[in-house]
Amino acid sequence: MARPVEDVEPWLEKLVANPRFLGRLGQREDDRANIILEVMARLYADGFHRLKLFVESRRTSPQLKFKTWLRVVTKRVGIDYMRGHQNYIDRRHDPDAEAPLANGSRQERFHRRASSPVSDLR
Repeated sequence: MARPVEDVEPWLEKLVANPRFLGRLGQREDDRANIILEVMARLYADGFHRLKLFVESRRTSPQLKFKTWLRVVTKRVGIDYMRGHQNYIDRRHDPDAEAPLANGSRQERFHRRASSPVSDLR
């Protein structure tokens, strides 16, 4: 019988590699491996605290699926990973960095320096 981690890692690899999930960030093998490693680290941290939160949430919302929950965790890790990069320029609070959408809401635009190894992640 396979261990749960052995079942999850290939799924995470495929998820992060999908350009529709994290854009080009998941296309580089090193970045993909770093993101997956950080997801696993967060799941193991503090005596599996996040996994315990999932189990507790599942008691009140039995329809909550593990992979759906893990997808959200992975997305947040990917965003944190991108924001943690030394060449990332955070323009979320720059009024010139927001573009209005047709529905009246606003969309953030993230800009990076051209010399950045992650500059092609847009």
